Amino acid sequence: MDYALVFKWVRAFPGREVKALENLADFRMFFEKLVTEGKVTEPLLLMHVNDGMMIVRGEMKTIFDIVNRDDFILLCDKAMLVCEGFAFHTYYAGELMEHRLELYTKAGKELNYI
Repeated sequence: MDYALVFKWVRAFPGREVKALENLADFRMFFEKLVTEGKVTEPLLLMHVNDGMMIVRGEMKTIFDIVNRDDFILLCDKAMLVCEGFAFHTYYAGELMEHRLELYTKAGKELNYI
């Protein structure tokens, strides 16, 4: 799995804690189905007292397909309404990350920075 989808949030907006927990459960169920289908890895959920993050890995095309699904966008919209600082980003991982670093190094050499 060469790509990662990383979600971050700060905390639930005051008075929306129950909805935030429900939203997190919905995200977990959404990804559990994709895990069962073999499309992504098991979500890694990391939490602190007032913030957290979740990481899911998959192939780049699969991750792009997921983030463009209406059901995924709806989950994210709900998260933005109940959690402060909710955001998600994609990152290179594994062999694709190595290739990305090679390209970065090549660009630096062509510009005579490396």
